Order: sequence, then C-alpha cells, then structure tokens
Amino acid sequence: MADNDLIQPNNIDFNGQDFLAKILNDELNNNFQADSPYSNSVFDCKCVNENTFSQLNSSNTDFKILSLNIQSLPAKFTNFSLFISNLIAKNCSPDIICLQELWQFPDSISFSLPGYKPLVYKLRSNKIQGGGVSIFVKTGYSFSIRNEFSVFHDRIFESIFIELSISNAKKFIIGSCYRPNILPYLTGGEQFQSFLDLFSNLCNSLPSSDTFILGDFNVNLLQYPNVCSVSDFVDLLFSYGFLQNILFPTRVSPVSSSLQ
Repeated sequence: MADNDLIQPNNIDFNGQDFLAKILNDELNNNFQADSPYSNSVFDCKCVNENTFSQLNSSNTDFKILSLNIQSLPAKFTNFSLFISNLIAKNCSPDIICLQELWQFPDSISFSLPGYKPLVYKLRSNKIQGGGVSIFVKTGYSFSIRNEFSVFHDRIFESIFIELSISNAKKFIIGSCYRPNILPYLTGGEQFQSFLDLFSNLCNSLPSSDTFILGDFNVNLLQYPNVCSVSDFVDLLFSYGFLQNILFPTRVSPVSSSLQ
C-alpha cells in the first residue's frame, strides 16, 4: 500500500464527544441514576499519528499506556521495537505496553525492550494458534502479576493483569485483554455469552477505581445501541463503574470504520 493510500486519523468524520454523550445519557436513563458519576470528568480523546503524538507529548511526564493488537509478536517484534525506540528517543515512551494476539512462540525466545522489564505474558495451551496477551512495564516501576484477575479461557476470553506501584501510596490495576470473534464449536451468540459471563465475573472482582482495562474485545462500539451484544457489553462496563475512554474509530478503511 502506498503512503497516499493511508487513511489519516484526523480526516475521520466522527464526533467522539457526541458518541460519549449518547452512551452516558442512555446508561443513566437505563439505570435511573439522577447524577452522573462522570459529571466532573474531562474526556479529551484525540486521533493523532506518531509524529503528532511525539510533538504533543515530548517531555510530558503524564502516565502513558499503549495498547496494541500486534498479530504475531515474533513476526512483528523488530518493527515494534523500532517504534518504541523512536518514542524513547523523542522522550514520550509509554510507561505500560499492553499487547494482544501474540500468537505462539517458545519460552526460549526473549523479547526485550531497552528501558523495560522482561515481558510478562500468557499464551494459549497446547500450542493452539492465535491469541495470547502480555504486558511490558517500564524499568523503575515495581509490579506483581495478579493471577486472581488474569482470566484465561482459550479463544473465549484471554487476559493478564498486574498491580503497578506508582509510589508507596498509589497503585493501579492494569489488564491486557483479548476476545476473539471466531470459535469453531460455538455459535457467535454462544461464544459472546460465554465471554460476557467470564468478563462480568472479572469486573465484579476488580476495583473500579484506579483500574485500567485495555485490549481488543472485537465489539464495535460504533454499533451502540443498535446491536444487542454491543449494548450488553457497554451496559456491563457501566454497571461496574467502567467507561470507554477511546472515543474515535480504532480501525479505519476507505469504506468502513470501527471502534474496538
């Protein structure tokens, strides 16, 4: 694909704030809540390319999390490490990197990034192709894997969660999650309901404050509220105190866009 064929994020005809307002208004009405828990929150979502991101965030000390469906870590690691090296050179590298769809690789392979601790990851059992989730943590932070939150059911819902210490008094729970949208032995509806049950149990156990859930759920939020499965997913998040913060399409082609 030539450079001039690429869709530039800033050309997307989409109003993220209107999208957020629609979700909030519907959810508040459905849940009969008089006051929004997000009334004092500021949601400043932008679509930018790598150069613009670097310009906006160079020397910015705000905490940063990157989430990426990499579709084979072994195949993409060279390009991925160059991308992170460029961000490091521009002084705007993420503190946490969540990756999904690692695919399979032997334990003997080491994926090391300068400035980051060794990769923590979970892969599918019995070398089942696809899937897998991981997290890179920047050197200087202390963290532990929270196995009780790291729900992992091959090809239904896959996750890994850590507890990150920012200071002696401040800790975050951060998860990298993946939900595939194809399963040979279940219908789409059966698979989604199995995922929703697992995810609901997880959200019920997670603290809603200071918790970040990142990943690829293969649920196109732009279809809210017209598709039942999408509404069920958003309803579940909202009922446990979680809210979608990415408000613009994450996948864009010349003929379509989706927010997943």
